[in-house]
Amino acid sequence: MDVVLVCAPTNDVLSHALDLTINALVVAGFELQRDKVQRMPPWRYLGLEIGKQTIVPQKLEIKAKIQTLADVYQLCGALNWVRPWLGLTTEDLAPLFNLLKGGEELSSPRELTPEAKNALEKVQHLMSTQQAHRCDPDLPFKFIIMGKLPHLYGVIFQWRNNIKKDQGREDPLLIIEWVFLIIEGPKE
Repeated sequence: MDVVLVCAPTNDVLSHALDLTINALVVAGFELQRDKVQRMPPWRYLGLEIGKQTIVPQKLEIKAKIQTLADVYQLCGALNWVRPWLGLTTEDLAPLFNLLKGGEELSSPRELTPEAKNALEKVQHLMSTQQAHRCDPDLPFKFIIMGKLPHLYGVIFQWRNNIKKDQGREDPLLIIEWVFLIIEGPKE
């Protein structure tokens, strides 16, 4: 077992649940590294940094030096992992996915096109500016479908009616997660 996430509605309940979980794991014979138990934000979990209000991907190194098809697969895999938090559409990443075309060996040569370089620049910009929010248990979830066929995508969000963006620092829109259709790799 690598990682366990314990959540609760209040700090008191969380502290109690975490203590019970730790004790149960120790009794079951698991060895825990006490210094890895995170009790204060920001929490790091499965590549995410979870704050009191927001969720952002931890620093992800983008390997921009593409030389082989294997490098492209590795890059696209990493980008697929962060898409739900960055709001990257299939259309945004199409120039990179196009580099996967061709049924050649993983060692076959590849290089970034100007369009693919632009797509990577967009990714790097979004990684430094985008975030998702933690949900508000008192608000309903909403879902909207956007985009143009065949590149539809959705957003799971919540809306706080009592906040006006211009009056304060908080945004009334809480983006919980971006949802994308499965990317089918080209089989040419």
